[in-house]
Amino acid sequence: MKVSKIFMVIGLLLIAPLALSVLQNFDPERGALWLMLYQLYYLPFSTILGEDFFVPDRDLGFVVTIAGQFFVAIAYCFIVLAGVWIVWKFQNKSRSLNSA
Repeated sequence: MKVSKIFMVIGLLLIAPLALSVLQNFDPERGALWLMLYQLYYLPFSTILGEDFFVPDRDLGFVVTIAGQFFVAIAYCFIVLAGVWIVWKFQNKSRSLNSA
């Protein structure tokens, strides 16, 4: 995977919640859809991190704090980079086995 593609994926992961919240405000007809996708973006971490980063809300499920937004963005970046590193390691390992 090229480095530019990796940066595009990381950029999309960082901009996704902003885009979803903007779409929720500018497209009220499908606001529930954008809210659901916004909540799904944060859901894996909201169950693990708890109330310090995600405040429970009766109407929305949870409200994301600034610290939660920052932590989730960094975590998604590390997950993508770890996945790329694992793929790179296996590709190099298979190349060395094929050349021997």
